Amino acid sequence: MAISSKKTRIQTSLFSIGIIIGFILFILSGQYFEQDKLGYLKKIGAITLLFAGYFMFVPFISLSKFGESEKGKSYMDTSKIAQKGVYAIVRHPQYLGYMLLIAGFSCIYQNIISATIGLFIIVLLFLFTMHEEKLLENNFGEEYIQYKKQVPQFNFIWGLVKYVVLKNNKKM
Repeated sequence: MAISSKKTRIQTSLFSIGIIIGFILFILSGQYFEQDKLGYLKKIGAITLLFAGYFMFVPFISLSKFGESEKGKSYMDTSKIAQKGVYAIVRHPQYLGYMLLIAGFSCIYQNIISATIGLFIIVLLFLFTMHEEKLLENNFGEEYIQYKKQVPQFNFIWGLVKYVVLKNNKKM
């Protein structure tokens, strides 16, 4: 997706700055505030971080491979909707990865400050995604609207179930 207008670039920059400040405050809150000691929650947090890593980094490869980015341009500057790989499971895997990262660290840090800042960041990411959805609809039109009907925005469990069922139906 190419970000074209000056207004869109400013909005994107503001969202990004808000998220970066939130991440810094989030990390600091986990280090400087009293933490509860629920071991099982820390284990859930660690597992969540593994999923976060997958959803944060695999899209770099999938988008550049399946989105048909022009040579010399950003992997995000695509001419086609990536509908394979991780993009066949969720529409916004990197944002999902960031949300899972926040959730994982919240489970590990276990304090109200981290949870509050984490929730704020997740809401910002969700709002940013809603903004990006409109841009993608404008850029790709009906094709993106159909893609939205087939692939969930963030629910990777439902997306994986749909992907497996669809793949099995095609084999029959």
